[in-house]
Amino acid sequence: MNPLDIAAWALAVSGCAFVLIGAVGMLRMPDFTTRAHAAGLIDVFGTMQILIALALLSGSGAGALKIALIIVFLLITAPAAIHAIFKTYLHSNPEP
Repeated sequence: MNPLDIAAWALAVSGCAFVLIGAVGMLRMPDFTTRAHAAGLIDVFGTMQILIALALLSGSGAGALKIALIIVFLLITAPAAIHAIFKTYLHSNPEP
């Protein structure tokens, strides 16, 4: 195995571990806001590590370009989606 494969597999395993730990955290969190925060972290960090690993394993070419576009799309939309969910929750459930 070359060093690029080792780095890709390390990213894939760490990304999967991050998603698993985050999913368990989502199940154990007490309220909506902390669960949504855990979901946002899983979406951004875990998926990014897995997608970068896939891009490294696919090599150069159209596959890596498509994965890079997916990464850019996720970096733009995921934080905005979590922010919109939080804002909707806060407007529908004002704190006393």
